[in-house]
Amino acid sequence: MLWIKKHKAAVCLLLAALCAVSVGVNFNALWRNPLESAVAISDPSGYTHDAGSGRQYVVMEGAREIAALNGEREYMFSIQGGKRTRGYYNAQEAVVGGDGYLYVHDQVKNENGKEIESERIAKYDASGRFLSYVFEWSTSTWMERTGIVSLA
Repeated sequence: MLWIKKHKAAVCLLLAALCAVSVGVNFNALWRNPLESAVAISDPSGYTHDAGSGRQYVVMEGAREIAALNGEREYMFSIQGGKRTRGYYNAQEAVVGGDGYLYVHDQVKNENGKEIESERIAKYDASGRFLSYVFEWSTSTWMERTGIVSLA
């Protein structure tokens, strides 16, 4: 303790130099928003990954959101559900095909949320942009084809 009192200026200079080195090494971290690459995974129900790019996809939030993470598990973007057209409504499963596209098996429920109105497979590119439906099936079309008037 006596040594520190005797060399107070040298100790302060040494601490200042260590702080300057620390700030210099972590300078990029000072300007980066810590929430920008973070996402809270809530109510996860599915997971898939692209072995080629290392990108990961997590189906979450009651199957109404798919979070995309890069190979370092940093948040990139989300694909929002709840869409009756040009997207998915309620993701049942997500897979990355050999072609690198994300395919989402989707169910659309009726107004009371109890009966399946339609099922489909939505196709997305690597940036999360909806491209098309590669498969669609609807209860009403099936009922028309089979001559069934009601399921009740």
